[in-house]
Amino acid sequence: MMNLCVPISTFTDNLPGPPRRAPRKSGAAFTLFELLVVIAVLAVLLATLLPALARQQGPAQRTVCGDNLRRLMQATTMYATDSRDYLPEPNWNAPWTRRGWLYDARGGSVPNLALAPYNVNPQLAYEGNGTPNNQGGLLWPYLKDMAGYRCPLDLTNNAAWLSRANKLSSYNMNGAVCGYGTISGNSWRLSQFKPSAFCFVQGLELLSFAWNDGAALPDEGGSRVHSPMTPVGTFGGAVDWWSIVNYNKEATFPGANLAWCNPGSANGH
Repeated sequence: MMNLCVPISTFTDNLPGPPRRAPRKSGAAFTLFELLVVIAVLAVLLATLLPALARQQGPAQRTVCGDNLRRLMQATTMYATDSRDYLPEPNWNAPWTRRGWLYDARGGSVPNLALAPYNVNPQLAYEGNGTPNNQGGLLWPYLKDMAGYRCPLDLTNNAAWLSRANKLSSYNMNGAVCGYGTISGNSWRLSQFKPSAFCFVQGLELLSFAWNDGAALPDEGGSRVHSPMTPVGTFGGAVDWWSIVNYNKEATFPGANLAWCNPGSANGH
């Protein structure tokens, strides 16, 4: 007897199956719909991540700025230790008779970073270019790092920065160091200041006359870039963050305080 049982697969193998999508060829372009989906997903991801990144950048930039001020104060303390306790001249206004903390002012003005030789090698403005009138800033030998003079939020691509005479630093030394000009060309001793008094302040970015040299009055400080706080470097070597409101109260006070701290004046001014 013949065996009439035939495996089912014999029949099903010959039946037409469901249509199959042809595999995408290597290098084939996305369809318009697929491209729009990818763009929409990326937009959602960016909208989610950018605020978080911005929040992370703020503390990071404050950390860099605070570290800059801390290093400036360490350099100032080391300079005073090497100079019989005298602080570096703060680059106050004329007469230009001595090198200051930031640059050598005996050439008559702040080194112009747009002119030779500084436009080719800006470091020469800090370290000196070997000429008798530019032996460099007094703190450069202790720092030797241009980045340490600048807050990462002190933008260099706006009109306010371009109009500044002092483009070398985001920080100004308190003019109290030379008695706000009463002993211009000289400076007081470090031990004559309270450790908590302000030695360095971050200048007001939009206040052009706050940047005519390397020193400032207290009311020319109080940077807004880290709002609502602003940093100060103290004579004791610490970095303190003040609310801008409280800093302004200190800077506009008529008597002696941590901002107005001229040792040669009864009211600190």
